[in-house]
Amino acid sequence: MCNYRLRYGLQKNTTTLTGFSVLPIYATIALDGTQTLKSTFIPANATNLNITWTSSNNAVATVNSWGTITAVSIGSAIITATTEDGAKTAI
Repeated sequence: MCNYRLRYGLQKNTTTLTGFSVLPIYATIALDGTQTLKSTFIPANATNLNITWTSSNNAVATVNSWGTITAVSIGSAIITATTEDGAKTAI
């Protein structure tokens, strides 16, 4: 008699994000207008491409989870994108 136990497991292959950029770097948006930012990831096949977008001044410009900025009032705001993978930031 032979007793044995098989153990199976899935190994998750991951590709780490090493960098990213956001364009355009500067934009002037008309009041109530929008501008969608474009993200480029390095490498393009990184496993986690999630970004959190924030505005330094939501009274002037808001940004949604897709990177679309909406001009709310006259003024200036800095939009920051931070990745989940590696916490890389583009301003």
